[in-house]
This record gives sequence, C-alpha cells and structure tokens, in this order.
Amino acid sequence: MQLEPIDLGQLLSQITEDARGLMARYGTITLVYPDQPIWAMIDALRLDRAIGNLLSYAAKNMRRGGSVQLTLASHAGQVKRPAASLLPLV
Repeated sequence: MQLEPIDLGQLLSQITEDARGLMARYGTITLVYPDQPIWAMIDALRLDRAIGNLLSYAAKNMRRGGSVQLTLASHAGQVKRPAASLLPLV
C-alpha cells in the first residue's frame, strides 16, 4: 500500500472521465464535489481500481438511459462517506 496526500475531488474527476466512454453506452455519469480540495492520505491506485470497478458494474447493470451520480463532501475537516446513486434502479 502506498499512501500519499491526494485531492479526492481531482482523483474522482479523473476516474469519472475515464469511465465516461463505458457509461456513454448505457447512460450518464455525474460527479458532484466542492470547489475546495478535499485532501486525504490514501492509496490512489487502489481507490481508482475500487471506484472504477463500481462504475463498471453500475454501467453494466443499469437500464439504458440511466444515470450514476458520485457525490463527495466534507464536514468539519472530515471526508463524508462518498455516495453514489444509480437511477433508474435496476
């Protein structure tokens, strides 16, 4: 495991962009995150793989025309658990 300080918004933005091609076949993907950076000590490669796998699964299991929204937020300096929603539900 290689922990390093990462701006989660920037990382999720990159992951979302990478997934757009796959998602375009099935629906849309949206990322919602604050303007200010949210820094965390994480293994960026592992988080990239984990979220990439979730987005791939979501794309393959959503109805055509569906959408996925990833939301990143913080409160009092702590990262809130990232949330994802898949609409319409399958």
